[in-house]
Amino acid sequence: MGILVIAVIALMVVLIVRLGRTGTSDHSGLKERGIDILIERYSRGEIDADTFKTMKAELDARI
Repeated sequence: MGILVIAVIALMVVLIVRLGRTGTSDHSGLKERGIDILIERYSRGEIDADTFKTMKAELDARI
C-alpha cells in the first residue's frame, strides 16, 4: 500500500513538472520517457525508493 502511495505522489510530481514547463528542448521527450520508465519500474516493485531517487537524479543531470 505504501509503495502505491509513493508511486502516485511521484506521478503527480512528474505531471506538475511537465505542466509547469515553459520551454522544451530536443531532449525533453527522452527525459520524460526515462522518468516514465522509472515510475513504471518503481510501481512494479522492480526498484526501491533509493534507487528511484538516484536514477532520477542521474537523468536530471544528463538531460
